[in-house]
Amino acid sequence: RSPFFGARAILVLNDLERDAEFSRSLLARVFNLTPAQSNIAVGIATGRSLEDVAAELGVTMETARHHLKVVFGKTETHRQGELVALLNKLERRNLP
Repeated sequence: RSPFFGARAILVLNDLERDAEFSRSLLARVFNLTPAQSNIAVGIATGRSLEDVAAELGVTMETARHHLKVVFGKTETHRQGELVALLNKLERRNLP
């Protein structure tokens, strides 16, 4: 018997204080990303601006933009919001 039999609503709780944890190696395997591309993708997915991610990684904005463009192509996304949504779906499916 289903535990949801007769249920009219389901409550899902998410810890909004917990930062999403992304596996760079999983992203690299799934989307064929280089380590630099994975770092850019994770930086964007965790809510940091491209400028902040570039500074953290010690690369120029031009280099960061190039990596982000490649990430968009490999993930078949076109905007940062689409990329964030995709990576969050992937992260949730791979929780322990």
